[in-house]
Amino acid sequence: AYNTASSAGGGCFLNGSNATLWGNRILSNTATNNYGGGLYLNGGAPTLYVNTIASNVAKGRGGGIYAESSHAVLSGNRIEANSISGSSGVPNPGGGGMHIYKGTPLLSGNEFLSNIIAGKGGGLFLRETGAIFSGNVIALNIAASGGGAYLYNNNGLTFRDNIFRDNTVSADGGGLY
Repeated sequence: AYNTASSAGGGCFLNGSNATLWGNRILSNTATNNYGGGLYLNGGAPTLYVNTIASNVAKGRGGGIYAESSHAVLSGNRIEANSISGSSGVPNPGGGGMHIYKGTPLLSGNEFLSNIIAGKGGGLFLRETGAIFSGNVIALNIAASGGGAYLYNNNGLTFRDNIFRDNTVSADGGGLY
């Protein structure tokens, strides 16, 4: 808790890793000039199981988690109360809870709760990904567009048996945009 990275991965940076993170609390971390306030997943196929990723802050993308070209498996995690501090100069900013860019991660049984961004994707920002979402709860997130999730230029993205509820936007797409 309370770690700071001047670039990416305030709490943890996994580069091409197949590590397993199980039962951890990744709290109150900051990536001041880049992405992934709590976690930055760059490639690889890590497994994240029953972790709490909360109250983290990043600039531009992925307040809680930023995943790029990753084939991660996330199951039973709680991604809560994460935020974006700003997005000036950041292309395609978004994802108070999580930002996924490329890759094909599998997310099941996670909770994306009370994440906040002034821009796009309160809970999730999904860009150019074939991610699979099953049995997740995406609730109480806040954004300008895409309160629960903001979808941008995706191919093969799958949602099955998820719950989108009580997300709030100031513009378009309360649940999904």
